[in-house]
Amino acid sequence: MFSRIPITFFTVEALPHGCGKIAIKVGDKSYLGAGIHMQRLRKRPGWLSIEFVLLLWAVLFGGIVRLAPLIAVKFPVNDGGLFYVMAQDIQKAQYVLPTYTSFNSAQIPFAYPPLGLYLAAALNEFAGLPLLEIFRWLSPLLSILTIPAFYLVSVALSKSRFHAAAATLVYALLPRTYTLLVMGGGLPRVLGTLFLMLNIYFVYLLFTTRKNKHLLAAILTASLVILSHPENSLHAVVVVCLFGLFWGGIDAPSFRPCWSRPASPCSPRPGG
Repeated sequence: MFSRIPITFFTVEALPHGCGKIAIKVGDKSYLGAGIHMQRLRKRPGWLSIEFVLLLWAVLFGGIVRLAPLIAVKFPVNDGGLFYVMAQDIQKAQYVLPTYTSFNSAQIPFAYPPLGLYLAAALNEFAGLPLLEIFRWLSPLLSILTIPAFYLVSVALSKSRFHAAAATLVYALLPRTYTLLVMGGGLPRVLGTLFLMLNIYFVYLLFTTRKNKHLLAAILTASLVILSHPENSLHAVVVVCLFGLFWGGIDAPSFRPCWSRPASPCSPRPGG
């Protein structure tokens, strides 16, 4: 359970002369940190810039906090038993989608987006990886990929690499952004989250550039979201509607109730 795993803390400390200190503390035994000179780094281009350093720290420390629970235990964290059995059911059905899952012999309908389950089953059968280890390690490793994906979205929306890198660092270390993803049952969640971020990125580019290549990428990532996680599928629909309203892809007045729209010359008048 997560409550039995040493808590990971992230601290940011401002130091004199434009310096800062970023550190991570895992439990009471390990400590990792470093200082950076903000003003000097902001003047340097390329890979020495503050944006690159912040993004590097986001991936590095974000990876540490996501993998730390797995080092503390030798078993998938918290949940995942249902998805484990569902992956085995797919293998037994020769990769034909089963009607029911054999979990607890309860005749539960196999009504769940199956992409993550097919991925786990295929890695187990064709790559020879233990299914238990797949559910233990694959979700946290994939959750690290959500960090650069979040950076892509942030750069596109904010138009500032520095603000995007700073936001990515915060995102990478907020427990709320990875706790559910690194659990044993987090494989569908992390795939849905990763593809949702990519879908947001390509939908934004589609509405702002009107290029067909972004349309194909938006369709592909939206399909992967639907195949991965039901809640993220709803989020994708909401994002498309909001982007359409703000960037002109959808006619905003069409969303108004009919009684709130301006009357047209051909519309009937009350009482006549």
